[in-house]
Amino acid sequence: MIRSMHSAGSELSKAISVWGLLILLILLILVFSALRPDTFLTYFNIRSILSNKSVQALVALSVLIPMTSNQFDLSAGFNVGISQVLAIGLQGQGLPWWGAVGAVLAMGALVGLINGILVTRVKIDSFIATLGTGTILYGLNAWYTGGQQVLASLPPEFLALSGNTGVVPSPAVYAGVVAIALWDVFEYLPLGRFLYVLGASPRAAELNGISAKRYITLGFVTAGLLSAFAGVLVAR
Repeated sequence: MIRSMHSAGSELSKAISVWGLLILLILLILVFSALRPDTFLTYFNIRSILSNKSVQALVALSVLIPMTSNQFDLSAGFNVGISQVLAIGLQGQGLPWWGAVGAVLAMGALVGLINGILVTRVKIDSFIATLGTGTILYGLNAWYTGGQQVLASLPPEFLALSGNTGVVPSPAVYAGVVAIALWDVFEYLPLGRFLYVLGASPRAAELNGISAKRYITLGFVTAGLLSAFAGVLVAR
């Protein structure tokens, strides 16, 4: 009897840890729908929420990647800021929109690579290393803008990146695709399992031939790339 209750409690605890946020989201939707039935579940409000919060979701997903290996990326917000500025500023300096986007994404990947090198090779704690790179990005952002707003005439093709896919805001589609892709990686692919093992026991990962330098650095590079892409979407 006691063993059965303990097992049931363990299963319930596991279910809450996995599905707790989703359950909370559903409860919040139900509460606000009851409190504001005329305005909350309207197309305009749902579209506004999806459009505004999807970029934040992308940043959260980017931070999640190195976190699975017990690493922190505090440079993500700074990466978004400078990516937004460069996506606009480079076009204002005559670069085509696709070239500006490519340059920003390359910069984001480079930031992630630097973070990975500092953490895995220089052996600096990820909290300190990424805070340092983030501070440098903040300084570069201030230097590039001169403390002023960056303005440029943006082409329709660039603005379409943050437009609509059918009736759904495109940023929400991007966030959904990235979320599904990461779920697939962490649940079913060796790469995701390697990151989990590196986060749980680096020594066990080393004994099993899992390279921390390779996979943690790859996680940081992917995180930097996603943060930069989120900055591009903010620049609309």
